[in-house]
This record gives sequence, structure tokens and C-alpha cells, in this order.
Amino acid sequence: MSETRLVPRRVLDGGVAGRLADRLFDLADAVGRLAPPGHRDPESFHIAKSDIADELRHVARDAERGRLD
Repeated sequence: MSETRLVPRRVLDGGVAGRLADRLFDLADAVGRLAPPGHRDPESFHIAKSDIADELRHVARDAERGRLD
């Protein structure tokens, strides 16, 4: 998602926990970069928010199944 991380983090082993953490940090960064709704394009905020929520659901499902690609 981003080259610039807003959240400092330690490097994990690269296993399932590490991949889960990477995806969650990416999503946290995306939430941090969300622009507030604007009067010119108020729908863009809600679309971006919906996209992040969908990705969080995918991460949760993958974690439940024990597979994080």
C-alpha cells in the first residue's frame, strides 16, 4: 500500500504473524492517510473507508483460516 509508514514497527520473522502484522500496519497507515469528507467529492471518503473495511474483513478471514498470502 505505502512506502512511507506512519507507525514505527519492528521486523518480524516473516511467518504468518509477521504477514498479518504487515497487512494490519498497511491498513493502519491507510486509515491514517484518509482525507476527511470534502464538499467537492464527499463520496470519495466513504468509498475509501469501505475499501479499507473490506480489506480488514479479508485479513480477518485469512487469519481465521490460518493463511495469509
